[in-house]
Amino acid sequence: MKTTNLVDYFERIGYDWNKDLKLLSAICMLTKTRVDKNKKSGQMSYGSEQCFLVKSVANHIGASSFFEIGTGRGTACYSVALEKTVDEIVTVDIISHYERREEAIAYMPAQVSNHDLYQLVEGKEKEKISFKHRSEIPFIVQEHEENFDLAFIDGDHTSTRIIREDFEICDRLVRDGGVILFDDYHPSKFAVKKIVDDVLANNPSYEAELICFHGHLFDKDRQAEDNGIVIVRK
Repeated sequence: MKTTNLVDYFERIGYDWNKDLKLLSAICMLTKTRVDKNKKSGQMSYGSEQCFLVKSVANHIGASSFFEIGTGRGTACYSVALEKTVDEIVTVDIISHYERREEAIAYMPAQVSNHDLYQLVEGKEKEKISFKHRSEIPFIVQEHEENFDLAFIDGDHTSTRIIREDFEICDRLVRDGGVILFDDYHPSKFAVKKIVDDVLANNPSYEAELICFHGHLFDKDRQAEDNGIVIVRK
């Protein structure tokens, strides 16, 4: 599998991440920061490159639909929603959309639900997103089999059973020629690598590329060289 750093990947596909910086920074301040007294609002953190990468893939393939397992606080789906070609997004999580948790907004403590964050995100693009619970996946598969252009697996990273199940779900939902993204492919942490390697061994026609993104735009002294997101094209 080919390994590419984020900046080289952006250059190859012709994606200018600076054009998205203002909008994605606003999304990250609401959905991707952790409590940190040493950081200021608007300051992008290590790993925030993820949403630029996912959005760039959607842009590159001209995706009209996006499916995600592992909503988190919604960073990826809010980012992808900004793409004009995208008109449908479905994201699932094991946590209720309305459950309030101890989180952070712009590095400051906040007790919020994903519904609360949805109200704070600006722009009509967010209306493209359907927030679902993991228990609804059988109905999603029944309704959307082979309908999605792009899927992002960002759920449980430690259970090989769950990661394999997440892939099988996405494999059914994504059309032939579509793309599946695996987050947190790492040589020693998590269980993602084993599943990705198995998937590629069992599907030799699938094309895959590892994009190392952590620290390649922000906090450049800590650039990842052997881990990141794997792009799999069916």
